Formats: sequence, structure tokens, C-alpha cells
Amino acid sequence: MKIKSIRKKSSVFSLRSWGCRLRSSLGFTLLELLIVISVIMVLAGLLLSAFFKVKNAAKDKQVQIERKVIEAAIQAYKMQERKMPAEDVDLRSGVDKTYGDDDDNNPVMRFLTNSIPPVLDTNKLRWDEHGNVLNPDGEKYKITLDLNNDNSGTNVE
Repeated sequence: MKIKSIRKKSSVFSLRSWGCRLRSSLGFTLLELLIVISVIMVLAGLLLSAFFKVKNAAKDKQVQIERKVIEAAIQAYKMQERKMPAEDVDLRSGVDKTYGDDDDNNPVMRFLTNSIPPVLDTNKLRWDEHGNVLNPDGEKYKITLDLNNDNSGTNVE
């Protein structure tokens, strides 16, 4: 019994002597929960910003691909039909014409989709109710045709 009493008196380095309390429950304090929630929110913010960057990069790449598809279809139509995909009035004017700026781009699209064989796959593009081809932001593509053959080139914006 003397040994037990000596041990109790000599335990100078106990947790209680340093001001620490042992918790009887295994729950979390409010401060610990707030810290964990704030860390999760910071990580979620970082992930969301990275997600939107990737999404915007994919949208830009899609626009580039669609532009090239439309330009290739215009060149294929020109080689197949021996003329640009434009109305006869515009062809006779001899002036470069931009479709989709103030007017619709559907006259060009009509020529590209109604040629035999069709030079444009219509399933891969977005269309509105008026027959205009839209970019991923929902805006009409602007198609400039070189109708006066001054080699200014065909441009899709």
C-alpha cells in the first residue's frame, strides 16, 4: 500500500497538472467543426474554379472545330458546284458578303445542307428556329464569303 501512495504523490507530470482536461465524450467541438467546414469550402472553391476553366477551354475548342467544319464545307461546295454558296443576287454584285452580322446566316447554310451530296453534317451543329447556325454561346456565326475573288478569303467568326 505504501507503493500506491508514493506513486500518487510523485505523479508531478500528469495531464491535469499541465492544465489539460480529458474529455469524457468523443464528439467534436464547435470550433473543430467550423474549421473542417471552412477547409472543405476552400477546397470546393478551388475545384469549381478549375472546373469552369476546363469547361471554357472545351467551349473555345468546340468553336474552333465548328468554324473549321463550316469553312471546309464552304470550300467543298465551291469545288463541287463551281461557285460560292450565296444567293445569285449576291454573286452578281461582286462584293464580299457577310452573313449573320445584321441578317441571318441561313442562306449559306441552306446551300451547304441542300447540295447533293450534302457537304455539311447538320447533326453536329446547333441551329435556331430560323435555320441559323449558332456557336456554343447561342450567337449566330458570321460568315464572310469572298464573292469578288480578290483572295481576301472566306472567314467564319
